[in-house]
Amino acid sequence: MVDEHLNNSLNAMMDAIADPSIWPDALQALAQALGARGAVIIPKALHFPKPSQQAPLGLITSTEVVEPTQRYAIEGWYCHDYRSGFWPGWKAGDVILEQDISSAETRRHHPFYQDFLSKFDLLWWAGLILGAEGHLYAFALQRDSHLGPYEERDRQRLGSIRKHLEATLSLAGRLVRRQAGGHLDLLDTLGHPALLVDWRGQIVQFNTRAKALIDDAFQLLGGRLVARHGPSDVQLQKLITASTEFAPFATLDVHSPIAVKREGRRPLIVESIPLRGACCDLFLGAATLLLLTDLEARPEPSASVLGRLFGLTAAEARLAARLAAGHSLAETAEAFGISRHTARNQLKAIAAKTGVRRQSELASLMVRLVHSP
Repeated sequence: MVDEHLNNSLNAMMDAIADPSIWPDALQALAQALGARGAVIIPKALHFPKPSQQAPLGLITSTEVVEPTQRYAIEGWYCHDYRSGFWPGWKAGDVILEQDISSAETRRHHPFYQDFLSKFDLLWWAGLILGAEGHLYAFALQRDSHLGPYEERDRQRLGSIRKHLEATLSLAGRLVRRQAGGHLDLLDTLGHPALLVDWRGQIVQFNTRAKALIDDAFQLLGGRLVARHGPSDVQLQKLITASTEFAPFATLDVHSPIAVKREGRRPLIVESIPLRGACCDLFLGAATLLLLTDLEARPEPSASVLGRLFGLTAAEARLAARLAAGHSLAETAEAFGISRHTARNQLKAIAAKTGVRRQSELASLMVRLVHSP
């Protein structure tokens, strides 16, 4: 049976799905209902390549253990975490108590306990391994010396809430992925090829425009984006590594864009924008957004929009849009099945209505319209 206090705390965790800002408080309430000082939810896939000087941003941490979690990252204690060596053997549904993995002798002498955990009086630990949407998470609870070690009854109590927490993580993951897909679709509509990359450098999602460019200049190897042009790929991998390495504790720096060369054509420009936030990092696994720009592409503005803005006829609007996309007047006349004389007359009418004097000015105006918000 789940008692009323614990049940209310589990409901608050569900509320956090709709309002991610309350995750830390909801997790703290749940930790206290379980007789703990604090709690952290950690994805099993999380890795820590090197010490960071930044505060942790990719984990859900309850309010009372924020500082220890920060020091764990900043001081590189994940490299000396005695418990982490047991991760590979754990599976969904396992409940592990501190006494299961460490002896009194270990806790007296191991640096992780004596030099780190003792500073915060957090020697006692329990973990519930959760499975959600194909991923494993550790719901880690921390106790101080006043609360004392976890007991067998605590193991049973933790096991009783497994399904509740797995349902919460599953719903949160689905919502975050749906929101991410919506953002990518919006970028697609605005003409921006975009990809989401996780902290391992693997592609999480990409939109339709990005897929066309992936097929053109890249290949996917082991889930990673690889440029077909060797020297460009060296720069691409450096960019991805710099923007995703140690993602849950990284800064929000936007890294300098790179050029991916293509034979006989202008290069593609790749920019990275790091993504931060507990829900994004934890449930989606995305660490950065890659934006691709095709320097060969000349976006074509909507003919109907041009017609409404400048009072162009349907034929004039189609011609203006085609010219803005980089086609010559002769190519456009041939494509539309009209004479060059007719095309020139339409161009004169367009110039009069838009206030431009040359075809180059018209193209510049159309491009600005395409990129205007």
